[in-house]
Amino acid sequence: MNTISQQIKKHRIEKGFTQEQLGDLVGVSMQAVSKWERGGTPDIELLPALSDVLEVSIDELFGRRQKSLEKTISETIYPMDKKHAYDYAFKLCWSIFSDLAHFNGNVRGNSSDVTNEADPDQCYFSKLITNAGLACVRMSENFRTFFLMPEPKGSLRDKLADIEKLQKLFEAFSDINLLKVLFNLYMRPNIAIDTTFISRETGIAVKRVEQIMDTLAKNNLVYKTYGTTADGDIVFYMYIQESSVIPLLCFADEIQTKDMRDYVVEFNRSKPLF
Repeated sequence: MNTISQQIKKHRIEKGFTQEQLGDLVGVSMQAVSKWERGGTPDIELLPALSDVLEVSIDELFGRRQKSLEKTISETIYPMDKKHAYDYAFKLCWSIFSDLAHFNGNVRGNSSDVTNEADPDQCYFSKLITNAGLACVRMSENFRTFFLMPEPKGSLRDKLADIEKLQKLFEAFSDINLLKVLFNLYMRPNIAIDTTFISRETGIAVKRVEQIMDTLAKNNLVYKTYGTTADGDIVFYMYIQESSVIPLLCFADEIQTKDMRDYVVEFNRSKPLF
């Protein structure tokens, strides 16, 4: 018995089909299926039908191990330049969302279909809030984000920092001068700057900038470094290159967006979020 004969028989049995049933589904006789399983080979034009009915790839019918989805995606994205890689990755994210939402038709996998060509900044939001987790997509030509959280084990509330720590962080971000300083730092990646420079750039007094930098340091958003000049030691600051502030600002902006257009919204959660 050759490999394809073994694979046809194996997957037929796994699907619970008789030889006659498989033959009917593919469009051949029971005798043809029996012949295949005893060492015969199907005609090449029947391979797509066999693949569909048995729900395996044609490669698998020939005993070739199918690549994992992760490896296939990696091999696709890795050679791309960064711009195209990020665009392609977002399309994958939209495809994931649409499948989670059980989309069908031409919307699936194509986020550009839901943006407004006349206004590239028009915001569309799609959200899923279910017992299996949360997913959120923000779609416009110029601004796209994706968030996915499978349902955590145990209480989500237990996974977050205590409410007092969260309150202190939100309190810090409520200071408009702190936000101005933070934005100024993010305009200068990988550059150490001192408080006098920040003061000149933002128009905020040096003493207040020093207080703000201390607050940012306590919240692990900047770190101090030191330099020596003819006039003595100087404290410089650099923002910590972490990945949380930008998403936080994006989601805060989403909460404040008034002219949002829901594209897909599904809320069928029966369990509490906290």
